[in-house]
Amino acid sequence: MNYKCKMIIGIDTHKVTHVAVALDTQGTHLAALSSPTNPKGYLELERWSQSLGEVHAFAIKGTGSYGAGLSRSLLAQGHNVVEVMQPNRQTLHAGARQTPWMQRGPPDPFSQGSQQHGLKHKQAYHR
Repeated sequence: MNYKCKMIIGIDTHKVTHVAVALDTQGTHLAALSSPTNPKGYLELERWSQSLGEVHAFAIKGTGSYGAGLSRSLLAQGHNVVEVMQPNRQTLHAGARQTPWMQRGPPDPFSQGSQQHGLKHKQAYHR
C-alpha cells in the first residue's frame, strides 16, 4: 500500500532481527515489518519502506551496535538516518510503579513509538 503522507520508519534493532514500524508524522501506526540482520534483510527493509511511500527519516535505536550495519546500508542508499536515544525511564514513568516489562522496555513492535517521540522532542541526532 502506498500512503499519501511523509513517514518515519522507527526501527528497534536486535541481534537476530530488526523490527520496523512505519509511522506518519502524527505518530499513527501504518505498517510493521521484521527483517533479519544481514544485507538481504537491510535491502528487504529498505524496499518495504519505499513501497509504502515517501520516507522522511529512518529513526534507529542502536546505530552504534546492532543497528550499525543497517545504518551504514541506509546511509549508502542516500536515506536520512537519525539515532534515537533510549528514553529516560525515570522521567517517562515518574511516580508510576515499575512493572517488569517497564524495567526491560516495552515489547516489540510497540517500542517504535519511542522513535517518533524522540524525533518530536529532539532526543535524536543525525548520523
